[in-house]
Parts: sequence; structure tokens; C-alpha cells
Amino acid sequence: MLLPANEDELSLPCMVFLLSMEAQVPISAKLNRLAGLIEEQGAPTDQEKGDDLPSLPTKEFLFQPIKLAELKQSPVLKKRKVGPPPPQNEDQSLPIQAWKDELLQFTEDTLNGSKCSKPLQYYNSICTFLCRSGYTKQVSKELIQSIEGYFAKVLLPEVKEEILNDGENAIQHLVDAWNIWYTKTKRIHFVVIFLNQLYLLNSSSRQSIDVLATKLFVENLLELEGHEGDGELMLYDQSQKPTRLKILLNLSEWIKELKTTGKLTNQNLYNEFKEIIKNFEIDNKIKLKNVLPDMIRVCDEQLKNKWIGDEKLAKDYVTKVQNSMLISQDLAKEWDAKFEKIRQREIHFFVVEPIYRITQELVPSLFYLDIDSIEFLMFCVKDNPNNYRLILDAFGDIVKKQLEECFNSDSLYTEDYILQPNNIFVTWNQKLENRISYVELESQLEKALTDSLNLHQEKVIRALLSFIESNMKKRSRSDYLELVSFIFTKLKNKAAFLKQYQNQLSKRLLYNSSIQFDDEEFIINNLKTDDVTAEIGPLASMIQDIKISSKLTSSITNDTPIEMDYKIIRDLSWPKVPLDYDVRLPQYLLSVVDNPELKEKVVKKNMVRYKWCNFLHRFEIETSFKGEAKTLVVNGYYAAIILAFNDSESLTLAQLAKVTELEKQYLIECLKVLCLGKYKLLLRNNQSQPLKGTPFRDDDVFSINTDFSDRSKKLFIKPAKGFKNDEPITSNYYDAQKETTNRINAFIMRTMKQQRDCSHSKLLADILSFLKEYNISIPKASIVKECIEELIKQGYLKRDASGSSYHYIP
Repeated sequence: MLLPANEDELSLPCMVFLLSMEAQVPISAKLNRLAGLIEEQGAPTDQEKGDDLPSLPTKEFLFQPIKLAELKQSPVLKKRKVGPPPPQNEDQSLPIQAWKDELLQFTEDTLNGSKCSKPLQYYNSICTFLCRSGYTKQVSKELIQSIEGYFAKVLLPEVKEEILNDGENAIQHLVDAWNIWYTKTKRIHFVVIFLNQLYLLNSSSRQSIDVLATKLFVENLLELEGHEGDGELMLYDQSQKPTRLKILLNLSEWIKELKTTGKLTNQNLYNEFKEIIKNFEIDNKIKLKNVLPDMIRVCDEQLKNKWIGDEKLAKDYVTKVQNSMLISQDLAKEWDAKFEKIRQREIHFFVVEPIYRITQELVPSLFYLDIDSIEFLMFCVKDNPNNYRLILDAFGDIVKKQLEECFNSDSLYTEDYILQPNNIFVTWNQKLENRISYVELESQLEKALTDSLNLHQEKVIRALLSFIESNMKKRSRSDYLELVSFIFTKLKNKAAFLKQYQNQLSKRLLYNSSIQFDDEEFIINNLKTDDVTAEIGPLASMIQDIKISSKLTSSITNDTPIEMDYKIIRDLSWPKVPLDYDVRLPQYLLSVVDNPELKEKVVKKNMVRYKWCNFLHRFEIETSFKGEAKTLVVNGYYAAIILAFNDSESLTLAQLAKVTELEKQYLIECLKVLCLGKYKLLLRNNQSQPLKGTPFRDDDVFSINTDFSDRSKKLFIKPAKGFKNDEPITSNYYDAQKETTNRINAFIMRTMKQQRDCSHSKLLADILSFLKEYNISIPKASIVKECIEELIKQGYLKRDASGSSYHYIP
């Protein structure tokens, strides 16, 4: 806390705004003082020194640290109990309202000619305000705007009153004062507003106003030549930096307004002004009266000599743009070279509505020729939001058109639906690299690619799955995973892809067609994004199941010539599979399938029952046709049917149903595939080409087709489709969720029997540990909650009075 050094300082905050009452200060004197406030050096004039008014700090002082001893005397710092101002920072936000209020109070005291009771405190307050603003230009803007705001609010009514009372003398004083203001601030726009006010108030003094106005206009145009630095202060409109054309247009509009209300009396100055306009028109190849329908380029004299002085080049360019003709590559490159220095000087184009239509015709052709041409056009129109957006949108449309040509082609391979879009993206990205407009054009490129990929989502998903399947064994990870991840991140409906990818992964894992587990996991990790966390988790669990199954298979003793590979599916991660129909396998297979060691390791260790899924059985039966060795890859149903012919050369439909114990209707579906499908392995009634529409009867005789031949050594028989029954089937799918809830219920019962009492949090923690130990996918919290509620409902558990613990009911 800052404490006062003596008793006098306790009254400082109250003394700050005490004003000495003096005679009314003329407006002209106030305006002179206003101009003095923003003079760069800030030193008071000889006339003002006698008032003992504090001056603003010099420019050099703005960048010097303020002594803490001086800051302690600031009333604002004392009032707010803040420390020294932070270090200089151009991004520093503008000062708080308290600083502005004190600045305005300081301005008011200065304009009224009061002698400040504590000038040092005012001085320190202004210094602190300026330092907290942090940037010289911004400080000047803030100060000038505050003063002009004070003028509009306080001084303007006094101006009108003084003009009405004093007439010609007051007008002359005010014109002189505003001449000083303009000389020091270059705020011509604000001066024009003020002079308009004078013009409307008093018609008898228009001559002196006309003289000053024209003089200001001429000086402004002449002094602007080569002007740099504080150009932003020259126009009140801060939305655009001033240019010669912008100022010229403002002045011409003002002259036009003067001509409607009265005649300009100083003909010489007016003629000089007209001469400047004429030269401006000649130099820039434009007519001011036709500004709106033309494309106008404005630059200072030095740059004008470098490129606009080249009359032939300028005429060629203007002619081709106006005629909507194509700018050639050579011309575009020549322009690009000439603009290399201009880019650094922030030269502006002003493009209007007719050129908007010209741009529409130019843009598509420019893109196909050279990115240099389109970047040049973007640079030309960057000050016109409509045209600039038009170019960006046109670029996106060009990319979309190329992508649509790819997706609409029927001659492409499936994988090309992701390879070619990626090639288009890479090609454009290389063209845009190291360009000034790279960020904006790349965002349009990304958007075009994303929109097209999602518009043709089905093709993209099929192509992505095919690409993974065909390339994961051929290429290294870096060759294809980067592309897979890139395309995947562009998809909006990632869940649709992951669902199909899960089916693809399950087939690879179940039928041993997968590459190494590490590679599968690497693919999954590359597909992880924040919006698909729930869908990615089951994929990793599926791989973990197969890892455990591989260890289990290697640990089972097998003394038979039949090779067995066990797959244990233990949780909810796997896609749903049809509920198996019961089927009887040959006895020599059953002895291997029902291995006692397998039951012991699976049932006792994991405390679960298991059920064979005949639909997912994969048998590789080695046989021969016409002396050619063949391998039949079939599921459990086909295996039971085909192996039945080892004991008999022919069997009727009724005999097959008895031997295989397979549901008759599904048996018929399987026989249709074996007799009428792609591979006709069986004969029906000794007919190699039976009629497809003929119904199957119990006395139909089936036998092996000994004349079967095919070039393939390994034959994959597709599963038969299920059949529809008039009576509802109780369950068409293996209820994996029910299996998981049963295991959770059993664990809860065992735990509660042992502990009798258990808190809710501890029970949940124990359930989580159990699921992790046995590699069961963590279900939703609602499923665990339903398990507990069901046990309470059945009378096995009850809650205590607080509801935070459970008790076992014997």
C-alpha cells in the first residue's frame, strides 16, 4: 500500500480538479491550445508558458521508464493502489476508463486556461496513460480522438454561439486556429467537418473559408508525396489506410458540395487544384468522373515510375482485363516480377462491381495455367472483400471439379478413389508452397477435399478398406498409414467407416489372414481421434482376445494329425454373428474339439462357460478331383455335409439330415450352394446342371461330383444364407452383452458373499479390476448400474439408509 508522505498529500485527490475562475477564454485560443496538446515535441509556446500549464511528454520520453517516486504522486495510482506500469508492449490493451477521464479533465483544464494546482501530478498521470497505451501511433490516435470527442461535445456549441455573437472576426479567428490544428495533426477529415459547420453557419465569411479549404487541399496532396509512417492519422476513417486516390475523391466530393452552396472565390487556388486533378488523371490513366466503372491502381511517384510508367504494359493489362481475356503465363510472370517490391509497400487496388464479373470469367482459366497468375490477381483485389472471396471460392470450385471428375469415373479401381484425390491435394499443395497466399488457399483446398470425400462417403470407405487390406502386407507402415490417417481425418461419419473396418478386422483375426498383431495395433492407433474414442476401444480388445487365444492354442496338447486353432471371443467388442444351428461333426473331430484340457483352461480359469460357434468354424479339407489336389475352405456346416460322404458314396436328403443333425431348412440352403453355386462339388440325382426352381425332396440323392474341375488350388465356399420361418426365431444373434452382464452379476454375488457389506465406490472398483484382469471390455456405467439394481430387485442385495453402501441378504 502507498502511504502519504505528509499531511498535505492527503488532500491531493480532492485538489486535483480545482479550477481557478478566470475570464472566458476565446474559442480561437482554445483551438490553439488543442493543437499544442498534440504537437510532437509537446513543448508549450511562449504564449502558454505564462499559464504554467503542464506539457505532454516528448516522443523520447514515451519509451523511457517512469520513476516510481513520480508515479507515487499520481492521484490515480494512489486511488487505485496499483504499482508501476507494465513494460512496453505493442499488444497492450488500451488504458482503463480512469486514465481517459483524467486525460479529458486535463484537456478541459488546458483549454479553459486554468492554472493547475498540482501540475506534476497531471504530468505524471498523462505519462502513465501514454506508457500504458504502449504504442506511439495508438497513443496519438487515442489522444486526438479524445480531444476531438471533447470538441464535438463541448466546444461546438460554444463555436456556434461565438460565431453568432462576433461574426466575421470570430470566423477569421477560428479559421486561423483550424489552420494551426491541421498543420500539426494532418487530420484533414476532421477539419473538413469543422469547416462545413462554419460554412453553413455564416455565409458572409465564405471567402476566408474557401481560401483555407483550397489551401489545405493543395497542401495535403503535395505533402502526401512519398509520405510514410503516420499515414493512418491523415483520415478519420480508420478502416482503410489513406491513399492519394482516397483523399482525392474525398476532396472532389467536398468541392462539389461547395459548388452547390456557393462559388469558390479564389480562382487561382481552385485552378491549381484542378491542375492537380488533371495531372493525376493523366498519370494514372483514369478519369475521376468514371472512377466507379474502372479498375484503379494508385501508388506514389517513385513506384509509379517503375511499373505504371511502362505505358505499353499497363495498356495491355487494362485491355485484357476489361475484355475478360486470359492473362498469359509470360505476362503474369512479368507482372509478378515487377510486383515483388510493390508487395512490401502495401500498394492498394480498388476494384468495383464490373470487375467482379470480369474476375468470375478470369479465375477458372488462370488456375489451370499457373498459380502465379491467380496470386497476382488476388494481390490486385485484396482491398475488395467481394472479389477476394470470389477468387478463394473459385479456387475451391476448381479443386472440387477435379475431384468430381475422379469420383464420377467408372474406369477407376476401387483404391483409386482415395489415391487420386490425394494426388490432387498433394499437387496443389506443392504449387501453393512458399506462396504469400498459402494459408488462405490451403484452407480452401482442405475444404474442397473434405466436402468431396464426404459427398462420396460410400466410395471412399470402400476404397479405404480395400487399400488397407491390399497394402498392409506389401508396404512398410510409413508408405500407406500416412495416407490412411489423412483420409480418415477428413471423414465426418468416422463411425460408419470404423463399423466396416471392425468387420474386416474380425475376419482377418478369426481366419489368420492378419499380419503381425503389432502392425494391426499400429493401424488402430493411427485412427484414434477424440470423436471416435468409444469406437476405437473394441478394436484393441479384439486383438487382445486373439493374442490370448494364440497362447491357449499353443498350450493345448494335441496328439492327433488334425491341426486345431482355437479362438476365444470373450466380450462385447466383436461384431454380432448369427446364432449357430446345431450340427453334428464326425466323431474324430469331436474328440479334438471337446478336448478336456481345453475345457479346464477356459472354464475353470475364466469362470465362464463357452459355446462353439459353428458358423465361424473354418475347416480346410484336403481332397482331390480328377487327380488334382484341392483344399476346400468351409465352415462347420459344409464340413459336416462333405465329410459325411467319407462313409457313403451317395446319401439322400433324409439321410444327410440324420447324419448331420442340421436343421432341415438350413441343410437345404447349404446343399443349394454345393450343388448350384460357383463350385458344384455335389451332384443332385446325378445331374450336373439341375433345375434351380425344383424343390428339394427327402428322396433326392446327393453324391460327390467326381468330374469337378477348377484352376484354383484353394476353394473358398461362401456361407449359405439363413432361412425365414413363419414362427419367430427366439434369438438370431449371440447375445454377448447378456454374457457380460451374467459375468458381472456372478462376480458381484461372490464378492458380497465374502464381504457381506461393501461401499458403492469399492464395489465399482472391484468390478473394474475384475473386467481388466479377464480382458473384458469395460461396459457402459449404465450396464453395471442395471446389474446392481437387478440384484437388489431380486432380493440378493439391499442399500443402507444413506444409499452409499450395499448389504448381502443370505
